[in-house]
Amino acid sequence: MLEMSTRKGMYQEAWPTAEASAGKGYEKKEGIITLKRNGTNYYYVPFAKNGINYTVANNEDVISYNFTGCIMAAYTNGSGERRVCHVSTGTNQDCKARWNTIKAGSTNVVEFKPSDAITVPPKHGGAWGCYGLITSDNKCYSITVVRPPGSRLWIVAHQQQLAL
Repeated sequence: MLEMSTRKGMYQEAWPTAEASAGKGYEKKEGIITLKRNGTNYYYVPFAKNGINYTVANNEDVISYNFTGCIMAAYTNGSGERRVCHVSTGTNQDCKARWNTIKAGSTNVVEFKPSDAITVPPKHGGAWGCYGLITSDNKCYSITVVRPPGSRLWIVAHQQQLAL
């Protein structure tokens, strides 16, 4: 499972950071990337401003980026698909009302805000970002990464499993 390779102190040269085009307040499936880490496939769901971007993920872990208040969630829709999504929130991009409608017609719902657990080292001096991870068995993790000045490597500064 992906959480085993995203623990504090682990690093890699590139983490996915792509964004999907802006949405119109509804669900979409755009820009999904299939990746492999330590022999395991997982999906990356890009953030889509004013959208609910999702992928169908039955037995795969899903990671997403650019969390500053957005919601990451997994649910089973009325057709029996397990979906994992990034729900845009905030001024002029809030999809919470649409998300609440989706939740009402779904089962097996888990949701969290990865940014609630952001931990940035006080004097890191470089770039940083927040990822959310939902595993195939619906465990939810917040992952803070940093890139020290002059380095090409992104280092996991903090990983926290969130109790739901």
